[in-house]
Amino acid sequence: TYQAEKTGQIVVRKSADDQCSYLYLDDQNRLLNMIAINDSKLVKLAKRWMQSNTVLDPNLLADPEFNVMKLKP
Repeated sequence: TYQAEKTGQIVVRKSADDQCSYLYLDDQNRLLNMIAINDSKLVKLAKRWMQSNTVLDPNLLADPEFNVMKLKP
């Protein structure tokens, strides 16, 4: 479910030619949903963020040079 009424912003992360992710954050920068193309590591990490209600930094998520594994829940 998209939950448009709860989405505060959408962060686009393009980390390689064949990798692109759309992360839907609420108004407190917690992950609601995501669409990931060819990025299974990010999907696994995102599940943990969602389970633990991790507050994320949209600027870091959008930066393809930033290692998102540092954002452990």
